Amino acid sequence: MSNPLEPLNLMDQAMTDQDLLPIDYRSRHGRTAELLQGGALLLLSQPTAFRNSSVEHSYRQDSFFHYLTEFEEPESALLLLSHHEAGDRVYLFLREKDPHAELWEGRRMGPEKALRSLAVDKVFPINSLWEKLPGLLGEASSLHYRFGANVATDEKVIFALGQHRRLRARSRSGILPVFDAVELAGKLRLIKQRPEIDRMRRAASITRDTFSKVYASVRPGMTEKDVYGLITGSFLTGGGDMESYGTIVAGGDNACILHYRENNMPLKDGELLLIDAGAQFQYYASDVTRTFPVGKKFSGPQKRLYEVVLASQLAAIAKATIGSTLPAVHDAAVAVLVDGLRDIGLLMGARDEIMEKQTYKRFYPHSTSHWIGMDVHDVGEYTRGGKPIPLEAGMYFSVEPGLYIAPGDEHAPAEYRGIGIRIEDDILVTPRGPEVVTDGIPKAVSDLENRY
Repeated sequence: MSNPLEPLNLMDQAMTDQDLLPIDYRSRHGRTAELLQGGALLLLSQPTAFRNSSVEHSYRQDSFFHYLTEFEEPESALLLLSHHEAGDRVYLFLREKDPHAELWEGRRMGPEKALRSLAVDKVFPINSLWEKLPGLLGEASSLHYRFGANVATDEKVIFALGQHRRLRARSRSGILPVFDAVELAGKLRLIKQRPEIDRMRRAASITRDTFSKVYASVRPGMTEKDVYGLITGSFLTGGGDMESYGTIVAGGDNACILHYRENNMPLKDGELLLIDAGAQFQYYASDVTRTFPVGKKFSGPQKRLYEVVLASQLAAIAKATIGSTLPAVHDAAVAVLVDGLRDIGLLMGARDEIMEKQTYKRFYPHSTSHWIGMDVHDVGEYTRGGKPIPLEAGMYFSVEPGLYIAPGDEHAPAEYRGIGIRIEDDILVTPRGPEVVTDGIPKAVSDLENRY
């Protein structure tokens, strides 16, 4: 068996679904129980949401819920009781079978199949959750739950805690202490395990194939919507579940809007196209950004800015090593950006002063990295004891420097106004250095100018 942290070549990364190691949910339960230290964890499924009228958005399960259950249905809950013995600590609450509802809304797993198919110990109807919760908490030392996601549910949790207090009045005083379940999720998911890395490499492979199609297809006269349709279709036909996040297809000065969403404008020769897109595969994300000419060539100003951003990204990636930190990765990117902006004449003054006063944020307002996992901005702490956490093997994050010269920036030379550039790849920290998991998506100027 290969080491999951060994850098792979592109052929290895194009693994099939059959090559994936299964996820050991019982092991995840054990790790969770150790962290809970006698406490209980309550997770509720992602609520359904309406797009408009009676039309629902496509459903995606809450990431932490799926991480511990593999269960994809709404109206469900997980209760993990670490103060119980193994074999009697993982309780799933779900909808019962209902032929009429299933006729209209789709199949339900039901309690019997769930108990056979999933790594759970007991299964109950979801409508019994609030009645059973106070008693099941029993001698738990704490409750981990995410307050703030659903006000109506929060009220039910508070009421259940009050009932639990009354049930245990002789053995304890006060309500159970409550901790944020998101913090627990971060401790479990920050360092990726082999099955997770395999799935993220598969997501990256689907994304890589999609960008290849985009590079071969984009021409002046197309629209952002044409490209968006190509991307989403390729994600699905390539084996992905869906987008990891809302795809950004930003032509021209739309690229100066960091989270541009319209994706509906015409693409013009002489302008750049920024695409920020990533496939999701079995609930694991990829996150890639490329910027390239709509036509055949970069203009002089476009090329100068692009080469600064690319050099910045390469310098930042080189810092993604064990013992380094994300701020160190960011600082490496910023140093190159600042030097480039000074050389071009968009910033004046000494590098140290610019970095200290952060005047570069006029052109680079965001951070360089974020964790990636089941969520594209994944859970996990960034600091510990007030200091940045050191990078460890198995950590997985983005490196995405950029430069954005606002079209209305009258202090910038006219030839640079309206140029937005970002280059992003997904990085896995390994004992042998950073693995660029999304490598193989061309980003050198020569490759982008000769893509068709």
